[in-house]
Amino acid sequence: KQWYQRRVRGCSLVRKVPVRGRVFLSEHYLCFKTSPLSPNRLVVIPLLSVESLNKDRSTLVVYYSIKVTTRDQRAFHFAGFYLRDDFYTKVCAQFDKCHGLSQGSVEQSPT
Repeated sequence: KQWYQRRVRGCSLVRKVPVRGRVFLSEHYLCFKTSPLSPNRLVVIPLLSVESLNKDRSTLVVYYSIKVTTRDQRAFHFAGFYLRDDFYTKVCAQFDKCHGLSQGSVEQSPT
């Protein structure tokens, strides 16, 4: 697939063990690709399948993450961001645009 990347940030996908990589925000997808030294992993989350976006203060291992929950109740924690709040704002704006909603319709958590 050809993806138009709007924003790229280094972070970790937190499951049982954090996996380092990069998160990509495109027009219709939020994607995570592991770094070359990690097992090859690609996570693609269509923005239309996202039910909620939240800023979390902590996960079990890493502080200050973004939690993405899909309609089928799968949760993804992205942590270890540089400028997490800036990226969160961009994801919320793209979510609104993808869903055809007015800017700011996704509730932005204060943490």
